[in-house]
Amino acid sequence: MTMPSYSPFFKTVYDEQSPVGHLGRGTHYSILSAVQWKSSLYTNHPSPKIHTFAILWDEDHDERVLNVLEVAYMSNLMPAVKFVGERKGSLFVVFDSNLKSLGKTILEPMFKEWYRICQAGYADDVWSFEYGFDDDPALTGIINDRNEKVNLYLANIANLWPLGQSDYIPVNLLDSNKPVSPPFLPNSGKSLFNKS
Repeated sequence: MTMPSYSPFFKTVYDEQSPVGHLGRGTHYSILSAVQWKSSLYTNHPSPKIHTFAILWDEDHDERVLNVLEVAYMSNLMPAVKFVGERKGSLFVVFDSNLKSLGKTILEPMFKEWYRICQAGYADDVWSFEYGFDDDPALTGIINDRNEKVNLYLANIANLWPLGQSDYIPVNLLDSNKPVSPPFLPNSGKSLFNKS
């Protein structure tokens, strides 16, 4: 089965196009991944990671939310994102709880930038912005339903998919243990990317 391509920046790993079961207002989800050079605490990685996150749709499956996420991605605001929910003109983002360790001085400007992007009309509309963390006991803003049902739904998604960041593991049908390394200059042992 071919996965739909929602964005040139995000790879679709799993996709539901319509409601499955009875939760909220037609809740269903997609799993997307992207290359990420910053950790969930916004420090630089020495080499890129794969960042996987879930989008929770309501019944109208409003793909315009991807325009907002692309701007957030290009603004380096996505590294700690675990879940994104779109519901009735509202964007709800669930971040990795480790992010709280950065403190208000860093987090408040970051959340203000999320709000600015949501209000800027990148998706031919303005969105309200709400957020939470993956250790919050109540995330009913992301899905309009009872706490216990929402928490169980999110936990099930997190159990099925490796949300957050992970190492890139290349697919090599000839040698699956072959490491990824940069090209080297002939007879020098020095990387093409090493200036020393």
